[in-house]
Amino acid sequence: MKFFRWLLIALILCGLPFLMGSGGCSAGDIFAISDSDEVTIGQQGGADIEKQYPVVTGTAGAERVERIGRKIAPLTQRPKLPWSFKVVKMDEPNAFALPGGPIYVSTGLLAMNVTDDELAGVLAHEASHVNQRHSVKAIQEAMAVGVISEVALSKSSNSTREVAGLAVQLALTLPHSREAEYEADALGVRLATNAGYSPYGLSEFLTRLNNLTNVAKTPEWFSSHPETKDRVARTKKIAGEVAGLPLPVPLTLSKTDKAQLDSINKQKTQGTK
Repeated sequence: MKFFRWLLIALILCGLPFLMGSGGCSAGDIFAISDSDEVTIGQQGGADIEKQYPVVTGTAGAERVERIGRKIAPLTQRPKLPWSFKVVKMDEPNAFALPGGPIYVSTGLLAMNVTDDELAGVLAHEASHVNQRHSVKAIQEAMAVGVISEVALSKSSNSTREVAGLAVQLALTLPHSREAEYEADALGVRLATNAGYSPYGLSEFLTRLNNLTNVAKTPEWFSSHPETKDRVARTKKIAGEVAGLPLPVPLTLSKTDKAQLDSINKQKTQGTK
């Protein structure tokens, strides 16, 4: 099944929307992943992650991640998910989420001495990926083009492990699409604000990350698209808009956000012609 896993990665990098036509396809209808399936995939993927990267417990950093995460989780659009917020031993600064609620922060990120506001921005960003089911949608799209259909159509424990492995690859290896990153940034700023943290926390973290030069491996947060410096400017603008709103801030995209997403989609469509 490793062939299918790496073929999925290649397809996502090359652009699944192009393969499915400019209008896309109803992957969610054809190969729907239910909330319960999503949780199972995420828990299996989390077990795989924790075999590779040991979970750190009993430290001040682990307590901070758990404390801040527990303030954010009840305010998400999916508060009943079995959210978890853990620190894993990983040298490069990174944070990532799996379907269904597991969120991880690396020891390398905590070593940057991030503030609570910055950490809240990071965790809210990752929680927004889960809320929007970004990884789930990527897996469903892969099913729609037949990449992992033989896995999806099986109900065995082996199939669950394979799909969970794909989710881990998406979390650790691949940057999210520009649309997904924009949504997670915009909604993450709002979510962190509702949890009582500065709306500028995410932009401050991205500024710090943009200035980072001495790392053994480029973190996924740094290599994602659009470039980090562009995300800094964008998240600052979003934070300025949110800062003037009464709490709780609606966890929805503004007209400006939707216009920006339309612009991104048009650029992508033009790029495939």
